[in-house]
Amino acid sequence: MKRKYETRYFVTDVASVPVVRVYSKTEMYRQAAKDGWGVVYRDETNTLVCDEDSSANFYMKNGGYYGISGNDEVITKEMPKQPECAAIIVSDSCGFTYWAEDISRVRFFVSYDENGLIDSYRMEYGDSPIYDGEVEITFEDLYERADEDWQENYRAEIPGTIEYRNKQEANKLAEESGETWMDDKQREQFRRVCHRIDRINRAWDFWVTMQSLEYDFDKEIINAARKFKKCYTFAQYEQPQEVARREELMELYEKYALAVEDATEAGAEAMQMASCARTSKAAPAPSDTTLTEEEVKFFNETVARVKYSVNVNVPIEVMDHEQLTGTNKEALGICWAEDDGTGKPRPFKITIDEYFIHECYVAIEKPYMKIIPETLEQVIAHEIAHLHVWRHGKKHTELTLHICSLIEKGEPHGLENSGAAPARGAEQVTTAAMHSNNTHDLSSIRGERKIIMTKTEYTAAIEADLTAANALCAELRTLRNFKKIAQTITDADKMVSFETLDKTITGKEAELQKLRSALDKNRRIVKKLEEIEAIETGTTDAPKPKKNTAQDKPAGGEAKGKKSAGKKGGTKAAQGKANDAAPEQPKAEQPAA
Repeated sequence: MKRKYETRYFVTDVASVPVVRVYSKTEMYRQAAKDGWGVVYRDETNTLVCDEDSSANFYMKNGGYYGISGNDEVITKEMPKQPECAAIIVSDSCGFTYWAEDISRVRFFVSYDENGLIDSYRMEYGDSPIYDGEVEITFEDLYERADEDWQENYRAEIPGTIEYRNKQEANKLAEESGETWMDDKQREQFRRVCHRIDRINRAWDFWVTMQSLEYDFDKEIINAARKFKKCYTFAQYEQPQEVARREELMELYEKYALAVEDATEAGAEAMQMASCARTSKAAPAPSDTTLTEEEVKFFNETVARVKYSVNVNVPIEVMDHEQLTGTNKEALGICWAEDDGTGKPRPFKITIDEYFIHECYVAIEKPYMKIIPETLEQVIAHEIAHLHVWRHGKKHTELTLHICSLIEKGEPHGLENSGAAPARGAEQVTTAAMHSNNTHDLSSIRGERKIIMTKTEYTAAIEADLTAANALCAELRTLRNFKKIAQTITDADKMVSFETLDKTITGKEAELQKLRSALDKNRRIVKKLEEIEAIETGTTDAPKPKKNTAQDKPAGGEAKGKKSAGKKGGTKAAQGKANDAAPEQPKAEQPAA
């Protein structure tokens, strides 16, 4: 039986591009020129157009040429008839298809890479120059694939192809994971699942990825990859901004939690049970702190005050959380726990990030440098709450608030030891980490940390406000000029939302007014502090106390007389204040009549 077509391939590092040689001229012409057969179709206006990713080249016997390409309108009267064609070459997103009366006139030009694979390729009909780096080959020199290998498994055996590199990587991953039971196909699936897991950056990504993996891969492969990548629960990837939605999405998250009994060497890995990140077999030892002696003293005094008010049996230490991995790098405080053998976490340590301690200490000296959370006690209270309620939630929040109130009272109260809350899937070491947005509104818990700012600090605040005010003024000038220019342009409302622009200007003006109010207030304070400083240094006298006018108030009749006298004599009334301060002159005695 005569073959209708023959297929060979340009084999590149990323794909195999088919080249189909058709033996039927009628079949080839129909594919290139007839509506709905591949290259051309009729649009909604019944116009014949070329498909957007296709092209057709007609070479006539008389040496003429006619070509159409993507989205071109085809003028049927100009298109050559079938008997006039000597060769037809069609290209689309899949590859090339061609027919020629003289197949020797169809020429193939390629260049090769360092692995011997085709780097660039082109097809021409008739005479054509050979460019630098190119060689001319024949159709028979192209790769011929076995008919049954429709999945192109042959590419995995050709060095330099992406499939070959993927196969080598899959074999390496399978060897590292110890999953030797997988065949080549399963190893490739294992590699793809591992790559999907590596792209998880958030708790929501965890849920979406696990859901999609179930549809694309076998569960056995998925679990093997999760064990190898230590991907157990959503909490390993939870970001601070996702904490607010945890309770809402907990049911979805826990659906894909990998049970401890399903994990290889589960006891040797740490799982986060709250907003935590996985750690090693034991909590890292506290590194040499970079805190100053004053900062260490401040931290120890704070811890002592907390332990005096709340019953805490675990040590509270300083640690540089930057040495940890995952989201724990950003944690302000961490409660470390180990598995007690029954699936419950047994807390054994609380650590506070040393740089956060430094920020809290600086906030004492410079209250205008506001940080969140506002107190060191708040973070410690949050971690102490984990000793009784492991997971974040309503109960944990309420307990944190209660602990903070006990610390605020400063009396020995203590907490009942309710024991560690059960945590499904707890492993040897677990951490519950507090990030900067896991805080509560506890701004009233200040204690002795409320310190008045000095003149230098007020001056620094004034300079900062001045800089911000100047920047706001510049923005306002720009916005107002832009609005003024836009109003002179015809149909500017189609390009510019004047309503939004007005709201922006109003908001900037309100912000500027607040800054000016703060500036005026700070300047008055600085002026008053300068007066006090001048008095203390003796460069000026202290202001005299104001006279108590209530004690020197004259009787009713005398006051009335002075009042009427003031109405009659304007000059005397205007000098009344000076006359009041002058000593009273004795009246001259009148001689007897």
